[in-house]
Amino acid sequence: MPTPSRALNNNYNDCKLIKLDANDPKSPLFVAQEGYAPSDPTGRMRLFYLQRDGFWIDEIARSTRPDSEAGDVVFETTTEAMQALSGLLGKPLIRELPVTEADIQAYAARVRGGSPEELLRQFLARYRAAKGRACPVFHHEITHPPHRCRRTARLVRFALRLLHIRRAGRTRLGSR
Repeated sequence: MPTPSRALNNNYNDCKLIKLDANDPKSPLFVAQEGYAPSDPTGRMRLFYLQRDGFWIDEIARSTRPDSEAGDVVFETTTEAMQALSGLLGKPLIRELPVTEADIQAYAARVRGGSPEELLRQFLARYRAAKGRACPVFHHEITHPPHRCRRTARLVRFALRLLHIRRAGRTRLGSR
């Protein structure tokens, strides 16, 4: 049995920023690190993802969570990921979730089913689908993709701006 190389830590030099779609320059990404949990007596090497709240979550435990929670480990920009990394201090906090043997088998079967790039693209598709269901502007369930939510938000801001201008007695933008 190989000796574990290192325990999970909060050192940004040991982390990898991984884009979900290497061909898309605006692709979301996640922060990953290989290591063993410091509290794990067996020292079993695992892949951990950094969550937005500063906790690390095991890859297999993450795979058991619903797609609607994918946003917990996905960062839209490198800046967001670096901000999350810069907030890590002291010993790593690990979100311990129960994982059954069936979860491990289901994860292994899914991983064997494709290339790493294909698996990342599938995860990105599930993430975008889950993200597109909830509209941040109106807080209700919808079926349009996320870019439509941004368009909706812009239209709402524009309409509110027009309403404010009309209430102030202006007839055109910028005039009285």
